[in-house]
Amino acid sequence: WIDEGSKVKREAWQNLIGRLRLPTFGKRYKAYVTGNPEGRNWIYDFFFNQEIIEGMICGKPDCKLSDIDCNRRLRLQRRAIHCSSYENYFLPPDYIDHMVSGFTDEERRRYIEASFDVFEGQIFKEFRHEIHVIPPHSSWIDGRPPKEWQRLMAVDVGGSSPWAFLWCAVDPAGNLVFYDEIYKVSTNVDELAGLALPKMVDEDRQPYQVKAKVIDYENKIAATDLQRRGITLTNAAKHGKSASIQRLSSYLHPNLKHHFPEYHPMFGQSNAPRCFITSNCRNFIREIPQQRWLE
Repeated sequence: WIDEGSKVKREAWQNLIGRLRLPTFGKRYKAYVTGNPEGRNWIYDFFFNQEIIEGMICGKPDCKLSDIDCNRRLRLQRRAIHCSSYENYFLPPDYIDHMVSGFTDEERRRYIEASFDVFEGQIFKEFRHEIHVIPPHSSWIDGRPPKEWQRLMAVDVGGSSPWAFLWCAVDPAGNLVFYDEIYKVSTNVDELAGLALPKMVDEDRQPYQVKAKVIDYENKIAATDLQRRGITLTNAAKHGKSASIQRLSSYLHPNLKHHFPEYHPMFGQSNAPRCFITSNCRNFIREIPQQRWLE
């Protein structure tokens, strides 16, 4: 049993459940982890991330089960309880009242409401899934915004960590819509270029109108390799992390003078941000709220 599981790495959990392999422990012992939410970390992925959980299969060559039955068998080995302090009937009412009166808004959302979207040291506190994440509009071909909208493209070079390609469209009102991505650990530039090139043309096979395609100027070899494969990038203007964080935060922050655009489920309502992310960008959606300041 690991208590305060958010304070340890996923490897600790893997080591613990690995101790259950002994035959004498079969069907007798279980592994438990408890704690407060710490963003969408490994605990969230292991127990609550439906995209991961619904896609689990054992992968064994001799498995005779269908993918659906195999997934069901694996899912039955996991149990999760997610609840707020209000649901804990062992706590006296005045205890929660004292917590509410003494906590900041972020502490209340984390320690009392058990929100997965807030944690200590979080950078982009403005980010809200229900506001910033949208489904691609039904009128968008292949889930991409209209081809008339101007585009932005950015590449972050990987190695042991993933490469990241990110595509963004600018709507007529100046809002940013991040709509596609590549997120992959690879040293094969041909493979990466093969994935990226089809995303750089519209449904008529015509190149998008791109305002900027940028890469870190320190990655000259990677930029040259991509250029040889038809992806020409320019050097990103680096303003320092603090300034860049401030700029992105300003797009994420709601503003009473802004209204949600017609492609948003909250169309017409006020207090809208200037930045939206379609559900296609799963990794970007996962990474943004997990960014935290160094202690």
